[in-house]
Amino acid sequence: MKFGRRFPRRQVLKWTAFYLDYKTLKTLSKAACLEADANWRQVLDALYRDTEKVEHFYIDQLQIIQREKKELYDKYGIAQDAVRGAFSVPAVEEDLEALRKSLFKISADIVEIQRFGALNKEGVSRILSKVHRSGGPNVPEATKCHDKTNQLAFAHQAHACTILQIVERTIEWVLSSYPKREQQLHDPAFTPLGRESRKILQDVAVHARLDHFERNLQSEVSKHPDTVLLRDGEGNTPLHLAVIAGTAASASSLLKVYSQSMANLDDVAVDGKLQSILAELLPLAVRSRKQDVVRLLLQHGVNVNHKSSSGETALYVASQYGFDDIVRTLLDAGGAKTALEIHETSRRWTPLFIACVEGHLPVTQLLLAAGADPLRLDRFGWTAKEHAAYRGHLSLAQLLTAPVIPRPLPFSGPAMAYRSLPFLARGQEADLGLSPEWGNCGPRHRGKTHILVTLGSPNTRDSGGAVVLNVGGLHRVSSDAGYTVDIHAIAAAASSDTKGPLQLPVVADMINNPWHFTTEDPEQVKIVFTIFTSDGEGDGQTMIGSAIALLQALKHSLARDREGLARYYRIPILSKDTLSFFGTVTFGLVTVTPPPPRNYVPQVAKRGFWDEGGPTQVVGHRGSGANSAANTNLQLGENTIQSYQSAVKLGASAVEFDVQLTKDLIPVIFHDFLVMEAGGDTPLYTLRLNQFQHLSEAQVPKSDLASMAETRYVERNVHLDDFRPKLRSKSLGAYDESRRLDLADRMKYTESAMAGDHKGNLWGDSVQGVFPTLESMFTILPETTAFNVEMKYPMLWEAEDRNMDHFAPEINAYVNIVLSIINRLAGKRSITFSSFSPEVCILLSLKQRDYPVLFLSKAGSIPVGDVRCSGLQQSIRFAKSWNLAGIVILSDPLLMCPRLIGHTKSSGLKIQADGGLDVIIVDKVKLISTTLSGNCPP
Repeated sequence: MKFGRRFPRRQVLKWTAFYLDYKTLKTLSKAACLEADANWRQVLDALYRDTEKVEHFYIDQLQIIQREKKELYDKYGIAQDAVRGAFSVPAVEEDLEALRKSLFKISADIVEIQRFGALNKEGVSRILSKVHRSGGPNVPEATKCHDKTNQLAFAHQAHACTILQIVERTIEWVLSSYPKREQQLHDPAFTPLGRESRKILQDVAVHARLDHFERNLQSEVSKHPDTVLLRDGEGNTPLHLAVIAGTAASASSLLKVYSQSMANLDDVAVDGKLQSILAELLPLAVRSRKQDVVRLLLQHGVNVNHKSSSGETALYVASQYGFDDIVRTLLDAGGAKTALEIHETSRRWTPLFIACVEGHLPVTQLLLAAGADPLRLDRFGWTAKEHAAYRGHLSLAQLLTAPVIPRPLPFSGPAMAYRSLPFLARGQEADLGLSPEWGNCGPRHRGKTHILVTLGSPNTRDSGGAVVLNVGGLHRVSSDAGYTVDIHAIAAAASSDTKGPLQLPVVADMINNPWHFTTEDPEQVKIVFTIFTSDGEGDGQTMIGSAIALLQALKHSLARDREGLARYYRIPILSKDTLSFFGTVTFGLVTVTPPPPRNYVPQVAKRGFWDEGGPTQVVGHRGSGANSAANTNLQLGENTIQSYQSAVKLGASAVEFDVQLTKDLIPVIFHDFLVMEAGGDTPLYTLRLNQFQHLSEAQVPKSDLASMAETRYVERNVHLDDFRPKLRSKSLGAYDESRRLDLADRMKYTESAMAGDHKGNLWGDSVQGVFPTLESMFTILPETTAFNVEMKYPMLWEAEDRNMDHFAPEINAYVNIVLSIINRLAGKRSITFSSFSPEVCILLSLKQRDYPVLFLSKAGSIPVGDVRCSGLQQSIRFAKSWNLAGIVILSDPLLMCPRLIGHTKSSGLKIQADGGLDVIIVDKVKLISTTLSGNCPP
């Protein structure tokens, strides 16, 4: 998930108006990139204004916290720095409980303001990084802004950390006075909501103590009729607090008493003030998904079309979060239908746009049924359908119609470009040794193993965070705000661009942004994750916990030459002082061992199978086409020599084939992970080469040779001078038919066959041949035939979906074995690598730079378990982050939205699919070749 999507979800709900306007700043950045002179002055000016707003609010809240702390400590005679030893705790239990709750509240308030500061700091940093990537005259100003931001209170948070440490020490002293009741002290019902200006009234509103609530409220309102509408220091009224807490009953009582007090007044201004507040409350209730509160506000005539300062309506917010029940309620309110076409101010997105961006299918259906316009364009000329298709929400995109727009989609250039890792720079000698000449780059890097560590997991089926701290215990509100995590390695050297400590919580997507280490002995490497908190004195950091992962212990749980498919690990963080469980860290690990020796590769072999500036190239898919039981004509067996030879004759400029390893580590050409021909769900890597080839040889019909009876007849009569044998034709005989039926019967209980995925790759359905090895492909097919080598390696989610074992051949060994054969036999042959596995693509891009690497992606056509494969947008982001040559996707999103082709190519990537691109990989080679050449018959 992108930072921009996480930003509103991580906000403290009651302070949404005081956050950095990240959405608008990002839109201004994108607009600056589209301008010829790329003027970032407007972006920087807006950033300065927003940063000043954030700083003022942060300081105000911190001063309120400090004042409350001082009043509390003075009341109970506690030293303000809480370092002079123990103090006399209250003897009366009620006073002790009141002190405890007050301390917990101050602690919670500090954590909230720390979360506020950390999120805004990350937002500022990301906007400034866009300016830096743009280059030009604005970079020095961006650097100055970055340095200035780091000196602001909300960025360094030293004072907040100091207050929090003092309060925590005080809490520990209080808790020590009655240890038998500790388990009751962290009251989950206690939900601090702010520094209320009217404690009694607002506590009643929040906690809904309705037994005496209305009586106290009526007394207060009789003295001050506008009490319900008065705001505290944070801009919240009692109504705000009730709505934020989600207590519809107390909100209803507030409105009831207020209505009674105003019944005898005919004050238009007062009524307008109430409606203005109700309009503010509606988006808060929507974000909290409090359906009863939303209905209550609608009953009191709230304006459902009210727009926030950023132009968002309640319907927009409900559509953004995918709350279809609330969307339905708002649409049923009647007036909300006007809000269908009200757009927010920065990107001009309507509720339909944001629902398509987020992939909320039920919400999209509701909006379309209500009359939302699918033909609108946003500020940058995109349609809602294009947004949905780009992000992989294809089932949603199919619901939408889109206008035919002749102009191309804009590409925002540097602002949307991704930082290439220094050691991945194409055509440059890398500082870290990962260069085209890695194997011969000198003594410093020769033979070293590279270790890439990323925070978080790309697994879409894992909801755990990158770093989750369990710091609540008995004396703190659980939160990771105000902490940092640092990653280093033991027995490994860090790269020259080593990252410093990372602010928690981790809001940015770190999947494609690794920590990089090198080592000569990976057996000894330990990855250390250290958690720090500020000591409140300048930039000082105090270590409070750590986690250690033994590199080889993660790998040695399987047999030799085997590796688990789960390359993302979750390990415990232990407290430094008590060694108690402190939280978890989830990280990814890719180990890159040295590549095999490299031979000279002529330039002609490096260009890939596309023709720069030339016509679209046709590539035969698995030869002359993948086999399918739906075909009515006889087919050549996929991934056989005969099929590849036929594809070349029919006009293919290259052939695509799938490479896997056998048990004895021989690369063979086969598509499926499971070999059905063995009669069970047998992974290919569990079969030796002779076993694997025997399965294919068993399908080659013996009738193609003389039958056994004919052979005996020849042997008996060959000595006769006038003997002229007349052999039978090579037709499919009864013997071969029985063998075909026997093989089909053997496979009928495999997972694929029972799921109806059984392809027509049997003799009789296709002309079969022996499954070839990778080496035979080079020795049999002419050097003029270009190869698209698809590295077939299972991903964890694929193994889960197919009930496969969660391990496979060790990935470095797999890549190195294939590279060794190619280095030895490729010659002048043009070669392109491709793979669905992100890890295989990473290894190929690091171990060699001679041949281009393409990332294969379903682009949202089917559900996947890896965010990097989830859509065209994520595929582009991954390919650019790792400096791949391009992407290969199914044609669905491009046929739905053809303008996405130009957008993808404008990012500097090659793209393969159907529909007028660099390359088309096809099953019907002759038809497509003839059509593209212009010789297709009318």
